[in-house]
Amino acid sequence: MMGLQYAYSALLAVGLTALIAQLTVSQKKTVHVVFAIFCGSMVMVATRHLTSDNIGIYQYLIGLGTCATCNAYWLVSRALFRERQPIFLRHILVALAIAVLVMLDQGIEMVNALADSPFSQLNALSSSLGEVTNLLSSCILMLSFWEAARGFSSTAGAQRWQRIAFMISFATGVTLCTVIAKGFFNEEQLATVFPWFVAFSALQIILVTQGIIISQAYEERKANDEEKLAPLVPREIQDNEDERELIARLKKILFQDKLFLRANLKMVDIAHLLDVPEYKVSRTLRSHFSARNFNQFINSLRVKHAKALLEAPDSRHWTILVVGLESGFGSIGPFNRAFKSEFGLTPNEYRQSLHVEKEVAESA
Repeated sequence: MMGLQYAYSALLAVGLTALIAQLTVSQKKTVHVVFAIFCGSMVMVATRHLTSDNIGIYQYLIGLGTCATCNAYWLVSRALFRERQPIFLRHILVALAIAVLVMLDQGIEMVNALADSPFSQLNALSSSLGEVTNLLSSCILMLSFWEAARGFSSTAGAQRWQRIAFMISFATGVTLCTVIAKGFFNEEQLATVFPWFVAFSALQIILVTQGIIISQAYEERKANDEEKLAPLVPREIQDNEDERELIARLKKILFQDKLFLRANLKMVDIAHLLDVPEYKVSRTLRSHFSARNFNQFINSLRVKHAKALLEAPDSRHWTILVVGLESGFGSIGPFNRAFKSEFGLTPNEYRQSLHVEKEVAESA
């Protein structure tokens, strides 16, 4: 099995390299921290495989370090594809809960290995912990894939290719270690091929993830450089065919496709959809659409849409909340404030004024 030893040696080397790469980043982000934790855990996986025949009982101590694999990678996927506050305390607690279960299982195995004969109660507890851990891990794996899949249709360019690479890499690893491993091999064969599947899956996931992190850093630097240079570019050069094309594309997604009806729409969503830097979207909205700011502009489109719904016979019976939600607002409060700021009346007051006008017209 020398070939397998080489595979896990490669995993050890790649994992350590990726771990050191995260630690040497000068301006660390959340993704660097959680990816470093994941790489460290994969290093422990490789180390345990390479040394288990020689260190005896101490292999279980190394096994404690393998507690941050799929749970840590879920946090990595959130940090990769969610720009603002990707990880909250509840996410950390879920990942820690799975880590604790893995560590408890390793502790039980160590106690049984030290005992003259295995404890039946501990074996039953270990089996139960394994079932719970497998269930939680399966859920976490699905969530990891979902992080890349969510919002996929609104991405373009490099962002879209990053998500595609992540999903292909992740799906390949999971399929190898679950569907193919358990569906095409018996238990005896599985004992031979499964370590190969684990080593290959872990290697390609680490390499692809590191590539995505590098790509995101490059795109961020490029956007920052473009923003710094933008004020230095003469107006006559800025107002070129590219800018006219951007204006046309903005008109299409906003006025024809009515993208403003999407709740929680942010400028970064439009920038990603059009594959342009945010500052270009902001500048174009100000110069060609007379927008004071992004939120004000989007809300003005939404309240005009809501006004039409309040006037339309088919939607006159809708509640004010439904009208607000159908117009892109997330709740009634912001809808009321934006509508009153634009028309001087709340939506309910405007609806009542329509009833009064109708009664006056009918009585005339």
